[in-house]
Amino acid sequence: MEYRYSYVIDPSSYDNQGLCNGIPLRVHRNADIEEYATISLRNDWRKHVGPLPLTSYGGNLGPKYNFTAVTLPECRPDRLEIVSYIMEFAFLHDDLVDTAQVDEALALNDTWRDGITEGLDTTSAKGKKSGEGLILRNILKEVTAIDPVRAAELMKFWKRDLDVSRDRKHFRDFDDYMEYRIVDCASYFLIALSTFAMALTIPAEDKDEVFTLLTRPVWAAAALTNDVQSWEKEDKLFQKDNATDMTNGVWMLMKQYSIGVEEAKRRILGKAREHVAEFVKTLSQIHNRLDLSLDSRLFVEAMQYMISGNLMWGISTPRYHSDQSLDEMMVARMKYGWPNHREVTKLTSDLENRGTKRTHQDDTEGVQSVKRFNGASTKNGINGTNGINGLNGINGSNGVKIKRHKNKEYSGALTKDSDLVLNMDLNGLSSAIICAPADYIGSLPSKGIRDNVADALSIWLDVPAKELNQIKRAINLLHNASLMLDDVQDGSVLRRAQPTTHTVFGPAQTINSAGHQIIQAMNEIRKLGSDDCLDIFSEELEKLYVGQSHDLYWVYNDSCSPTIEDYFKMVDYKTGGLFNMLARLMTAKSSSSSSPDLTALVGLLGRYFQIRDDYMNLTSADYTVEKGFCEDLDEGKFSITLLHALSAAPEPEALLLRNLMSGRRNDGKLSVVQKNLALSIIEGARSLEYTAAVLQKLYKAIVRELESTERQFGENKPFRFLLSLLKV
Repeated sequence: MEYRYSYVIDPSSYDNQGLCNGIPLRVHRNADIEEYATISLRNDWRKHVGPLPLTSYGGNLGPKYNFTAVTLPECRPDRLEIVSYIMEFAFLHDDLVDTAQVDEALALNDTWRDGITEGLDTTSAKGKKSGEGLILRNILKEVTAIDPVRAAELMKFWKRDLDVSRDRKHFRDFDDYMEYRIVDCASYFLIALSTFAMALTIPAEDKDEVFTLLTRPVWAAAALTNDVQSWEKEDKLFQKDNATDMTNGVWMLMKQYSIGVEEAKRRILGKAREHVAEFVKTLSQIHNRLDLSLDSRLFVEAMQYMISGNLMWGISTPRYHSDQSLDEMMVARMKYGWPNHREVTKLTSDLENRGTKRTHQDDTEGVQSVKRFNGASTKNGINGTNGINGLNGINGSNGVKIKRHKNKEYSGALTKDSDLVLNMDLNGLSSAIICAPADYIGSLPSKGIRDNVADALSIWLDVPAKELNQIKRAINLLHNASLMLDDVQDGSVLRRAQPTTHTVFGPAQTINSAGHQIIQAMNEIRKLGSDDCLDIFSEELEKLYVGQSHDLYWVYNDSCSPTIEDYFKMVDYKTGGLFNMLARLMTAKSSSSSSPDLTALVGLLGRYFQIRDDYMNLTSADYTVEKGFCEDLDEGKFSITLLHALSAAPEPEALLLRNLMSGRRNDGKLSVVQKNLALSIIEGARSLEYTAAVLQKLYKAIVRELESTERQFGENKPFRFLLSLLKV
């Protein structure tokens, strides 16, 4: 997986208690948005439902980690707000159900389930049901506006989660309890919310295996960990209500084996570690599961953070631990609103003077509505179309409305602008703006070919997982940077059926973001701790630029068409460069005692990939949808097909074709009629047949090279499967 929205936490900085060994902890870069959304939901709850449930302290928020930020660290930034809002809503609903009597709890679940099913026509409802229904209706409206297909899936799975009987307290034994608990921990809901959050599409044929089998250990580990972490809270409610049974694994083992609390906890955590180890094994194999779609594999990989994130959030959350409190910044945001840059200095000094500490009372008495965050104003930013204040945001025309209140006492204590002149300790600039174009192109659908090649080559090279992921991330960063630059230089308007990056952000921001991506790629390579890898990166990156320079030169000077030999050299440098960089980097970090020479294999693959792309651009209906009708003709690109037509067509047609290619400069593109004329000349010269023959010849050569390598280093089924997908 390419990690675009999160950063990894140094394992030495926290104690995972041995409960997520082999799984890193990542945090979303935009965790502030989760805080905003959480506070907004709690305000909406007070307004439409009533006082917060007595056990609701904490919710999403924690003194160290926020729940959504660590369990869904790769949530798309434009969806983080609504996802966090939904998550907090679910937390509060759970608190209501946990403290309600059985009949009332079932009625609350029925309200949600019926609301999801019927579209929430709650105009005649009253009390808590009406208030929750109003918020839920706005949630449905919001997610549907953002992504109607995945929103429908979310509602279906959410309803399925609510269908689980919440009043069940009696189980045959611990195994019977676990069958219930895996669903009761909201696994269906979290599965669907995750696919919505990351905009993943899981094919129908993958769902049973991905949702039910491969990720089952995730929900088992999370449920058991929660049972231990929430034990004190649940036990207090148990004793307060004079109950005779409770839904908790610790309690189940205590009853079944007549053991004490601490021994039951020890056994529960032991079982949790077993489930984690099982899932870590799944993670080590998932990259080779090319029978699953790329999104299915990404989903399985992403679910590891449900384990580490849930664990580390749960260790310190006030939701489970009454002795824990939120940090001072969260306290300030709840009390004073969201400060802008001029308010930070005053706010900090106020907190230091008062020694503010978060209490349960602070939360249950209510807070002011949060002020506007002083963030970016891009499409997906705080104030953008999908942002907090945008069209689809919490305060937008399609969102939940929050009334803004001003705190006169606080806003009157602003630090003067002049104080900033001499302040050399200002907060750093956010990277959100420079990353936005790259995040945009990274969010577009991708076949993940380079990741698949890396996974296939690792069969022979056996690169350690951590270093393999760093190499893959560097390659993907470079690939996206090259796409952004290519689209600017070619004047393309479509990329993967969506507007190209520079048509959204402008050429200047796009070029700047692409340069930043290249620096980020270099930083990933530097982490490998190898001078050889840095040399490889530098050498192959230079070739990429040299190859692109020839491509651009031929387009600009369209009378200087390249020879076939020059064309292949350009392809080897430009398209083959990334494949060659990938293979060389992986070879340098291989843990195998001997490694194959992959130069010929990846070189042939690079040529095949480029010529195939050129061929599909002229012949594929799918490419027409994704990039436009014969877009390469608009760009004036010299493909092997065009070069053959210019040399094989009779002189009048060849001259006509050359004039068409030169004439495209007038409007920057060819009309549909002109493209059809050019295509007729190309077809008349049998250039498409020639290109298909070249592809067939290259394909056979790749297979021969593959077989030769397999004889020495073993069969490589993933590479063969990848080739079958690319075959024309």
